[in-house]
Amino acid sequence: LVCYFRSGAKTLCAADVHLDVGGGAMECDVAGSLGDGVWQANVLLNEGLKGEPGVRIRLGNGPWSNALPLRRTA
Repeated sequence: LVCYFRSGAKTLCAADVHLDVGGGAMECDVAGSLGDGVWQANVLLNEGLKGEPGVRIRLGNGPWSNALPLRRTA
């Protein structure tokens, strides 16, 4: 699963980024800056996602973002 988000953080590591996918919270496996405040977080899922789960993100111990629908790409 690949998530893109914006943050004013100067540095982030994978342990700083938490994802909630359809009610299942997990740490990301890889996080990196794409520049201009845009970040990418990658999560290796143990199984495929069913339906259209909402996805939320949290940095550190901060608040969870609003849930957004998963957008599948081919």
